[in-house]
Amino acid sequence: MKTLVVVLCQTRAHELTFSRFKKNVVDVLDADVCVCIGVTKDYDYTNPFYQLAKYHFIYDEENDPTFQTSAEYSYQYEKMCSQAFANDRHYTEFFNLIDRMNNQRYNFIISTYIHIFFLWFFQKNMKEHGLLWLYDRFIIVRSDAAYDIPFPSMELLDPSFIWIPNGEDYGGICDRSVVLSKATIEPYLNILQNFYLRSNEFYLKISKKNNLNMEKILLFNLEQNGILDYVQRFPYIMYHVAAKDGVSRWAMGNYHSDLDCFVKYEEEYVMAMHYKSILMNYSTIDEFYKEEITNCNRI
Repeated sequence: MKTLVVVLCQTRAHELTFSRFKKNVVDVLDADVCVCIGVTKDYDYTNPFYQLAKYHFIYDEENDPTFQTSAEYSYQYEKMCSQAFANDRHYTEFFNLIDRMNNQRYNFIISTYIHIFFLWFFQKNMKEHGLLWLYDRFIIVRSDAAYDIPFPSMELLDPSFIWIPNGEDYGGICDRSVVLSKATIEPYLNILQNFYLRSNEFYLKISKKNNLNMEKILLFNLEQNGILDYVQRFPYIMYHVAAKDGVSRWAMGNYHSDLDCFVKYEEEYVMAMHYKSILMNYSTIDEFYKEEITNCNRI
């Protein structure tokens, strides 16, 4: 079983996270790495995530700092690849609608649209590079995630399902990490593609929703693709961090003096520390995951 770990959007916070990412994700899974990121002219290509990656899918943010061009680029690409555009609304209908719901376009762009775009950008490159033929499992993560314990073995995560951490749903489903298979990856990635190819249908449905965020849009897309029932949970073992002098598109979180860094989401840190503490109660890591995955998915 061959696994590809996809680092999405950025390669920030590597000084805090990379060594644990390599040890507890890449090495334990014997996985390849892909970076699917945006770069500017001052991007440091010596970044260890970039250096480790076998695949580099790079979007030029230098000439598109507001990501306006990315919307036109993705729209024209999907229009070229499909015949389903004749009677559909233009994609800006969606952005205008979501702007009205969220009051401020900038917040939507940095917290939601960029993530949606890079999911699409990976989907595009995945097809063009034939990755569905090369890999059985795909794990999408962020570079600023700290993994203090090993990632679960792919043998423990049924490939029929979409696997996400058990928390931080914000009215939808958690978007910070996901484990996918050949069967589930495209229905997970194709949010932007659906906005284009099914725009009349999606416009009518999404216009009835309020306070949209990435988690709610992800849930909505899985519902529309008929695969929401395939979502299963694994323990929330990671937490996201930022260096004292680091940068973030969104909030930096709370400074932890014991870690000498910012913890971006306090609740996920509490969950990750909980699982780290109870791991010592199990004789093996697989025993831990078998029990705790069952606990995560109890109705």
